[in-house]
Parts: sequence; C-alpha cells; structure tokens
Amino acid sequence: MSFLDHQYRKPKSAPKIVLPANDILKQKITEIVNKVSSLVGSTLGPNGSTVLIERADPGLPPLMTKDGVTVIKEVTESDDVKQAILETYRSAAISTVENAGDGTTSCVILAGSILDKLNKYLSKNKKISPQYAARELQLYLNSEIIPYIEKSSLKIDYKNAEELLFKVAKVSTNGDEDLTKMIMEAYSLVGDSGHITVVEESGMPGFDILKTDGYPFEKGFEQSLGMFCNEFINDNDGNKIVLENPHYLLIDGKVLELNPLVPFLSLVEQEFQKGLVSPNIVIMAHGFSKEVIAKLAQWWKVEGALKILPCATPADMLVNSQYDFLKDMAAFTGGKIFNPLTNPLHNAVIQDLGKPSVSFESQRYKSVVHGTGNERTVLIRVNELKAQAKQPSATPLAKSILEERAGRLSGGIAKLVIRGVSEAHTRETRDRAEDAICAIRGAVKSGVLPGGCRILLNLSLMAETHSSELIREVIASSLREPLFKLLINCGLSASEIAEIVEHLVNNPGQVYDAAKSVFGSPLELDLLDSTPAVKEAIRSAVSISSLLSTLGGVIVFARDNALETNEALAFHSKMKELNEHQANDE
Repeated sequence: MSFLDHQYRKPKSAPKIVLPANDILKQKITEIVNKVSSLVGSTLGPNGSTVLIERADPGLPPLMTKDGVTVIKEVTESDDVKQAILETYRSAAISTVENAGDGTTSCVILAGSILDKLNKYLSKNKKISPQYAARELQLYLNSEIIPYIEKSSLKIDYKNAEELLFKVAKVSTNGDEDLTKMIMEAYSLVGDSGHITVVEESGMPGFDILKTDGYPFEKGFEQSLGMFCNEFINDNDGNKIVLENPHYLLIDGKVLELNPLVPFLSLVEQEFQKGLVSPNIVIMAHGFSKEVIAKLAQWWKVEGALKILPCATPADMLVNSQYDFLKDMAAFTGGKIFNPLTNPLHNAVIQDLGKPSVSFESQRYKSVVHGTGNERTVLIRVNELKAQAKQPSATPLAKSILEERAGRLSGGIAKLVIRGVSEAHTRETRDRAEDAICAIRGAVKSGVLPGGCRILLNLSLMAETHSSELIREVIASSLREPLFKLLINCGLSASEIAEIVEHLVNNPGQVYDAAKSVFGSPLELDLLDSTPAVKEAIRSAVSISSLLSTLGGVIVFARDNALETNEALAFHSKMKELNEHQANDE
C-alpha cells in the first residue's frame, strides 16, 4: 500500500466563538496568566516545588518535575477561549527556551506581573492606548534594559571558562555537584561545537558518560513539523522522534508536493522489500508544505511501509546557509544533493542516499545524526570550511560560523546516562541536566551574569528613577517579582523578604544564596546565570504582556468534546495494537 492511498482529513466544528474586547475577555486573560504564573512560579529556585503531571499516554506513570518548560507545556483548559489564550501565552514563553535554553520560569513570572500592572495602569489612565503603552515598553527594553544586561555580562574566555561554566551549570542543577561535574566532563569531551545528549536508564542511581560519533544541528521537530509534530513522535517518554539506521534524502529547495518524489520513493520501497535498504528515510529540504507533512504523517502510521520524516534545513546569518548545511550533510553521509535544475530527483539511484547512520534523533529544537561520517568526504569538507574561515574577506561572524560548522562535523557527541530507581527521579534529574547544558551553551556564546535575580533587582532600581510614569509603575515593580517568588518558595515571611531585599539594595555587589541563606559575591557563592537566559526571559515577558494587553478580541472554534474523545480513544487503541504487535515480534 502506497502513502498516496492515505489522505489527511482533519474534522473541525463549524461554529466559532467570537468574544470582543470586554471585561469577560480581560477576566479570562487574567485567570490564565495568574494560574500559569502561580503554578510555574512554584518551581523557581533551589527550594522550588515539583509538579505532578498525569500523562495522556496509557501505561505511563505520572511525571514529577520542577522544570518550568515541562510544566507550562502540560497546562490545558476546557474553556475554548481560555485555551486559545493559553496556547498564545505558552508559545511566547517557550520561545525563551528556543532562544536561550533556559529562563522560562522567570519569563512566566515576569509576564504575569507586567500584564497585571500594565492593566492597572491603563485602567487608571484611560486616554493612553494599550498600543502606545506596548510601544513604550518595547522602546525601554531595547534602549535601556538590553544594553545594561550586555554591559554587565562577564565574557567567557580560555582563562576563566572552566570555573565560570561550572558555576552556571551548578545553578541549573539546583546545586547538585555530582551531576554538575558529569555535565562538565561531557562538555569537555565534545567542546563548544559538539553535542551532549541525555538519556535515562533504570538501575542504581548514578551517571555514565559515553563518547559517540555523530553530527548535531539546531533544528528540531517543532520547526520542521509544526502542528503535525505529535503525529511523528515515537518516543513519548523522551518527547522526541527516533529513527534507526535511516538514509538521508537531501533536497536543495522546498517540497511543496509529493509527486516529484514518488518515483524515487517507490524505488526505495522496492529495495526495502528486498531487504537491501532501511525503511527509514529523513528528507532534508528548506521547507515542506502542510499537505506534504500531513500525508507523510498518515503514512508514518502504516504498518510495514516506509517511515519518512521531513526535516527542515537550519539557517544562520550567512548567505546560502541552508544549501551549505546540505553540503555538510552530504559530506557526512556520502549522499548527493538534488535540485530541479542541475540534479533532478528523477535521475536518482539508491546509491545517492549515501551511507545510513546509526540513528537519527529529533528533539524539540535540535536534532542529531548518530554514527560515524564518511571519513574521506568529512575531511575534505572540514578543510574547505577552515579554508573559507581563513579568507581575508571573511568577517568575524562568518569566521565564527564556519569554524563552528567544521567543529560539528568533527566534534562528535557525548551521551550522559542518568540512572535512577524510579522514572520520576530520573526524569527530574534529566530536566535539570538539560537546563544546565543549555545554560552552558548560552554562557559560552554571550557570557554570564550575577545570579539570584541580582540583575533583575538592579534593573528595577534603575527603572524607579525613570522619567516615565509607565516605566516606574509597571517595569520597576514587576522586575522584582521573580526575586519575591524565589524567596517565598524558601518559606520566608514578608518581613524576612523585605530585610533581604533591603540588604541587596544597599549592597549592590552581593547576591543572596537561597539554598544556604547567606549573602556574598556571585563568584564566591557560585551564583551565576547565563546572559541569554536573563535577556530572553525579559524580552519574552515584555512581548507576552504587550500582546495580551492589546488584544481586541478572540475568535476560536467551539470544542467538540465527543469528537475529541473519539479521536483520543481511536489513537490509544491504535497505539495499543502497535505495541502488542511489536511485543509479539520480539
């Protein structure tokens, strides 16, 4: 049976709910923001609480985590309008992780506080439009807040790298020194250009590090698959897509329809039936239409058929960067690049797929090709990239990007194995490890800042003296909210919190270590944050609050509970059949 026999159909309820800007809409926005801010905020800091999450997949136990990203992804609403607001809020908050790797919890707390105080300010000043207020906040962010953060950032160099990165990672692991040491060991194996993947295993609690070969890149399933990503995820526990021994079809262009690919894919299917090639194919192209992804999603679930995964090529600041990525992949796999003009796909033969890798792993914002690249073609490509970086015309930015790509081709992958007696324990440890890895990456690129919400407090003090009433009433007080929440999570009273804040105001060179209840310098107390995490948390918070404060209405589909229930039951029934079939095969 061919994938052309499987058409994608998405039933939708025809009626829509229309809610203009009024007190009801404002109340729904406030309720959503307060709920998310309170729940996610409870996880902040070393004394933050864990959240118990029941999972939809049958047979999986509830998950306990204090990772802000995981928590906000699991929040849903039965109210149609609230769900649409929630999804918008969540998307903007999670972009903090995409851009910086960490900082979502602070972002959510900031966004809730800014929106609350902005709404109060606008209610008091009826003649000021929400659009004007949003523009003023954005202007202050770009002209005052971001420059201050960049000026305060301590850059990483070869002299201080090991010490500073250890401190940054230790904050993200909540002071777990053993885990921090293992993460730093893994980082030392692959360097700035390599990749660290985290996996969970059952057994006696502990850690292992394995060095493997592979090629990592910054493009995950969310950017490639969009709304269809859940249809492809086959490792629900790890929230990722994994293919064993896949081949790679490299296309210089966008795939807007499947017809041009049909002859070659039919040839691959014939070879697969003979047992000569793997049934798993990753198509790497510059983009895919929704129709193409939808049809491949349907075929993905067909037993015994090819499993074809669309993967969009990553782009950087250089011209033709997506094509250059395909050249890197061609070097790694030994495959060929196809395009409609000079090398059309109808000329392809099976050998043009190159050598299959050991596996392909696609996470939310990054992917990894596991395996050993073609030694000869990789060496040639690495030398080409290094030569381009040495050209007199190469700018510092171009040189940095070219050297990073060369490092990725030859750097390899470190696998950090986390073992624990329970799934809940290993998952919670894994969340902290991944936060620490992201924080290290951000610190290497953009530097570090004093932790413990010190920079937010400094920015708050700066905003208190601003000439604009809006900045004083909205920004100044909101920037203190994450610090208050961190101290509340420590069980401190209002008077104790006031004393700590007063001490920090009077001692600008100190931070407060909530885990040890002591004051000191950031370096002495190992309290450092990566610069991108702080910067993107504030940037996303201003974006979210501006977006929701200027909302003029909501138009959403009415939920069809019976339809959604039947779809869910059908999906779980199908998954049960597939699991039973796989178990019988084993």
